Amino acid sequence: METYRRRKILLDFLAREGSVTVGHAAKLLSVSEVTIRGDLAALAQQSAITRVRGGAVLAESIWAAPTALDSIRHNGSRLAQRATALIEDGESIAISAGPESTALARALTARRQLKIVTNSLEVAGLLAREPTNTVVMVGGVVQPSGAIAIDARTGPALSSLKVGRVFVCTEHLSSSLGLLDVSPERAETLRILLDLAESRIVLLSGHGGAGQALVRVCSLDRVDHVIADQSLPPDFVDGLRARGVTVSLCGTAVVTVPPRNRDQTAFRIGFANLSETEVFTAEVRRGIEEAAAAAGIVELVLADNKYDGETALRNAEQFIAQQVDLVIEYQTDDSYAYRLMHRLRLARIPTIAIDIPLPGATYFGVDNYRAGRIGGEAIAQAVLHLWAGRLDCVLALSLPRSGPSVAARMQGQIDAILESVAISHDHILTIDSENIYETAYRRTLEALRGLAPEAYLAVVAINDAVARGAVAALLETGRVSRAVVVSQGADRLMLKEMSRPGSPVIGAVTFAPERYGERIIPLALDILAGKEAPPAVYQHHVLVRPRDVVDYLAAGPGKEVIAGGQPNGQP
Repeated sequence: METYRRRKILLDFLAREGSVTVGHAAKLLSVSEVTIRGDLAALAQQSAITRVRGGAVLAESIWAAPTALDSIRHNGSRLAQRATALIEDGESIAISAGPESTALARALTARRQLKIVTNSLEVAGLLAREPTNTVVMVGGVVQPSGAIAIDARTGPALSSLKVGRVFVCTEHLSSSLGLLDVSPERAETLRILLDLAESRIVLLSGHGGAGQALVRVCSLDRVDHVIADQSLPPDFVDGLRARGVTVSLCGTAVVTVPPRNRDQTAFRIGFANLSETEVFTAEVRRGIEEAAAAAGIVELVLADNKYDGETALRNAEQFIAQQVDLVIEYQTDDSYAYRLMHRLRLARIPTIAIDIPLPGATYFGVDNYRAGRIGGEAIAQAVLHLWAGRLDCVLALSLPRSGPSVAARMQGQIDAILESVAISHDHILTIDSENIYETAYRRTLEALRGLAPEAYLAVVAINDAVARGAVAALLETGRVSRAVVVSQGADRLMLKEMSRPGSPVIGAVTFAPERYGERIIPLALDILAGKEAPPAVYQHHVLVRPRDVVDYLAAGPGKEVIAGGQPNGQP
């Protein structure tokens, strides 16, 4: 693995966990402790981390004032995590100085290729450390808090900038007066930042109201979304919704309520995501949020299963306690399926299961065996074309804990290869990827070390993250020229990998996670309206090759098909 990639993995781990030991990092990356110590020393020289006995911790910003750090409380981190979930790699955003701005900047350290406009020295210092980010500081007078008030000379210069979203961190929001601030200079700064953005999101500390603010920044008509603590008074929430504002209330789960629609009954739908750490699952959640907002009658309760069955059970109990009308469940541990559904069925809550079937739930997602066959057929064609049918080994990166349904995806790939290529079952090495990039990378590396250098290899994987881990191992061992890889999912990172010159990835089977919500929310509303639901709704799958990436992105993902007979009429 290249030095840059290894150090990026270390920084990503520290951003999630806060600390790491030398021994754990060495095992995580399958390198020596001497190599890890060198990496940590280099990162410490860049002020990205702080060395401690036996390991390292994420560095504090050199601009961090003690009063600012002391103000980051548990609720603040919840608000920041919710805001971060709305931001994708590569976005253009603005962040105002305020009570939650430092927490938001820290939460964004795992994002890449951001373009940030800010009037906070602390935010700029934290986000400028990521070399792929571009940070634009506004000009003006530096205040004791570390914020900058834009003066008359610099305001017009900023008007040429545009961002997708602005995140205003404040304590001063009134359901009648709108957004306020304590001084004319700060208010003018916020107005300018608001003018840069297409969407305006407020991270609200406290319980709302004008407080000591004297100056009006803007009316609520210019605010799209308010993120606040779950203790926000109900009458205040109702006042925001009555003025057309979406509200996210952050607690153990996140409840997102749309603007009030007095003509229709609102439904409360719980969505427990598989994880918020993967590109694929984050895109699923964003699509569901967008579809729920577009429906206008859905209160969405969000939870994170964190790849953990016990957490999924606790989230289900939370949904039951909050009296949701329907649950959208995304969890991969087959051993928890019956326990989870038993609780929801006792509570008489209808359920939609994403990608992993649950007993008694309507299934939505991947047509696993069919998607697997598409990938396996691509591998077989490549082996016949490139190597005249010679194939010495197949590495199959699987996920046993997900049960027989997902196993069908792997079986479809293997079956399609065996039908066209002469290779014995003894030369098919099955690897438990644990659905983790680092595990897939490490275990593929171990498998490759046991193979002859001249061996011709095919890699099939359960999903994109696992396939990328295998690609990293192929690159490190110099086996790319004698390897072909097909991935399952075709998320944006895999499309980027396929577009890289010299990549061993010859194709990816599309799942279109960003489009899940377009079918799931209407399906949920049909179920709640008493309409008969099909037993399964499948995605439409196609193979995207490197030469197809541009056209695929331009055309948009395919459409789902409803089960009844075979999807798409395929055998």
